[in-house]
Amino acid sequence: MIENFFSANKNLKLNIIVIGDIAIDDYHHGKISRISPEFPVAILNSQNKQGCQFPGMAANVCHQMKHFNVSPYLLGLVDTSTKSILNEYQFNIDYCVPLINGKNPLKTRFYDNNHPLLRWDIEQSNYGEIDKDLEFLRESLLSNLYEITENNNIHIVVLSDYNKGLFDLKFAQKIINFCNIKNIPTIVDPKKPPLIKWENCTYFKPNSIELNDLTFDGSTKKQIKKISTDLNCKGVVVTQEGLGFTGTLNDCFFDYKPDNVLPSEQVNSTIGAGDAFLSMLAVCLGHNIDFIDSCKLAFAAGSKYVQKKHNSPISIFDLSSSKIIDNIDFLKTRDYKLVFTNGCFDFGLTLAHVECLNFAKQQGDKLLVAINQDESVSRLKGKDRPIMSFLERAKIVSALECVDFVIGFNEDTPQKLIKDLLPSIIVKGGDYKKEDIIGNDLAEVRLFDYVNVDSTTEKIIKFKTKLLL
Repeated sequence: MIENFFSANKNLKLNIIVIGDIAIDDYHHGKISRISPEFPVAILNSQNKQGCQFPGMAANVCHQMKHFNVSPYLLGLVDTSTKSILNEYQFNIDYCVPLINGKNPLKTRFYDNNHPLLRWDIEQSNYGEIDKDLEFLRESLLSNLYEITENNNIHIVVLSDYNKGLFDLKFAQKIINFCNIKNIPTIVDPKKPPLIKWENCTYFKPNSIELNDLTFDGSTKKQIKKISTDLNCKGVVVTQEGLGFTGTLNDCFFDYKPDNVLPSEQVNSTIGAGDAFLSMLAVCLGHNIDFIDSCKLAFAAGSKYVQKKHNSPISIFDLSSSKIIDNIDFLKTRDYKLVFTNGCFDFGLTLAHVECLNFAKQQGDKLLVAINQDESVSRLKGKDRPIMSFLERAKIVSALECVDFVIGFNEDTPQKLIKDLLPSIIVKGGDYKKEDIIGNDLAEVRLFDYVNVDSTTEKIIKFKTKLLL
């Protein structure tokens, strides 16, 4: 399943349209150390008033496609401030429509370190627009939808509703009917009734709370059956937070429970988890992956998403249980500081290796270790090397907690790999000189103070000597 997705993602670039309510998530962190003497409330101290702002709602759905082979088109209503923030994140918002007098919702969250204290929502009904203007804005978005589909091969359209005023019955049905005529599948992530608004969509993705708001018809299975029948849709999937999902495909019921439920201590934040699920579901279905398999991959994406901070986009690596990768394409569009180091790592790890790798991880956010393939080791060290195969060496290195990615290379040096990857920092042991390190012209080089222990080659010589005694 995952291999099929990796292959599809590598070989085909998807065009996906996301239509929906757009907001900005604003995070503020400080520390509480005392209670106010004027009134018994906690005082949150911070060094400045500037928060960290991230795309929210439908914009977060687009944001989650960042590390995949996708050209996402975001269609929504934006004010000047929101447009500026989305531009910073390099969104394609050419087809968004400027609000006339209204504002996008702003969700401001205050934290004591990582503990949430308060959420402050600044928003107006229907974005603060009068009905006449809102109708004009909807028609403008429809015109943009028609233009995109005329000039591009669109693989799927996502409707992300947060009940902020964008979707009324007429607008939603115009989108769905148009997509059906064009044979473009649609995925709906609903918020509130009426259910009829989403009639004839292809796929429908409520969560368990939204399911109960949409229908009160007995058991979950009966509720899903009723929705599937009333909407005349192909598939329904109901997410149940971290407990799995349930649904129906062509009137065949399915239920999925993960083997291991994610412990609460590993959950950093559930904000936008549904967006991550929806985004991954759209990407998988765009690649024609089976609906239930798509849901499983989307669940895996959501499980990884909640372990991150502040709407951080998921990646292909997040979907794989192995740290050993065979290409770096998904690392080229990263939004974090990547550290690079390399070596043969033959005959296991030395103390110097372990301490150097721990040092390397401390220099950035993610650490990639490039390991010489077997033929490369033989050319560099002699025909009796390597002692251990590449896969053995890669598995040993990847077992270290500080290592995020491991990749092999068969050249004598990692020059080509570094040039393709352009890491933020290269780390090597202190027995090297910066000017002699491969890639010093492409990234900052930092040296680890060499630990006075035997190298792998020296260990092998001593080992062979003892065998001969």
